[in-house]
Amino acid sequence: MKLPRRTVLGRLGLGTAADIDQLLTNNLEALHWFRQAQAVYTRRAGTQIGYKEVRELAQKALALDPLYLDADAYDAYMIRNLAQDRSPVDTWPDVGKRMDAILSNQGSAC
Repeated sequence: MKLPRRTVLGRLGLGTAADIDQLLTNNLEALHWFRQAQAVYTRRAGTQIGYKEVRELAQKALALDPLYLDADAYDAYMIRNLAQDRSPVDTWPDVGKRMDAILSNQGSAC
């Protein structure tokens, strides 16, 4: 079945029901790991260890089904949560390197 191009799905390039099905998993083991991730998030959200465990479980689901959109989004959401709980230089090492370079040159401009 072809979806109308004016829909949100159409704007995302998802023109057929088959395209949408590719975003959802038919892999029961991947679904199991994703649900485990959701349960851990419910019990341990707000802790570094909890976010890390959720990411590991979501990544297990993604290893079984790399196109599993829910698991991918959950993994990315945990990165966002980790970033809010840590300094930017811990989350993005490139930022830390650039700031270190700026600080090391601080006296040369004076």
